[in-house]
Amino acid sequence: MLALALPESGLQERFVRGVWLVLATGARVSELIGAVWTNCPQTSDELRAVAEGRGVKMGVVDMQRHTWHLTQTKNQRDHTIHLSAFALRQFEALASLRDAHWHAPGQTVPWVFPNLAGDGPVGVKSLGKQLSDRQRKPDRRLEGRTKASSALVLPGGRWTAHDLRRTAATLMAGAGVSGDVIDECLNHMIESRVRRIYIRDRRKAAQARAFEMLGVILESLVNASTVGSRPTQGSSSWQEEHSSSIA
Repeated sequence: MLALALPESGLQERFVRGVWLVLATGARVSELIGAVWTNCPQTSDELRAVAEGRGVKMGVVDMQRHTWHLTQTKNQRDHTIHLSAFALRQFEALASLRDAHWHAPGQTVPWVFPNLAGDGPVGVKSLGKQLSDRQRKPDRRLEGRTKASSALVLPGGRWTAHDLRRTAATLMAGAGVSGDVIDECLNHMIESRVRRIYIRDRRKAAQARAFEMLGVILESLVNASTVGSRPTQGSSSWQEEHSSSIA
């Protein structure tokens, strides 16, 4: 339903891709908005300073390596997200939207979600406001905002970008990914202090497999939305259909 609703919502193309990226990576909104492209003319320290000033977490997207590396996150540790084929397609679409610096022709903006001036990312609350504005009853539409005020209303009730992160975890769990791997994929802090001290393996190979599996699921759901039907995730037919893709 989301795949059908997004094209009709009037949501900016960047934010449409952002929705799919949160679903495909489980990234927090502050991490999404703080994403920068690799090989930027600015240094990491310069970009990180701008990100911190805007309340977001800088992370470098390297499409060649299929990685999105965050040097600092909410729980004060670094995190590398493996980019599935589905996630890469979203970043490829975003790369085609890269703007030139208005004050430096020929240089591209380093931010994946740049503000109008190109000197930093959009506001961290921008995506949330865009989603919220499209989940209102017509008589509750805010003046000067989108006319598609109910375009993203879904049967489960109001939803936020953070809910997409939860959905990503739910989809992985439904596909058989273990809870400890899901925690690593979402960069959750391990509750046990003893485990944090003695278990240093971040399960990177298992994370990569889980992200690829999630990408296959999302691709399946998006494709199914165009033909009006979708397989049930827990069914044997769904597992058989995708077993070779996620092995």
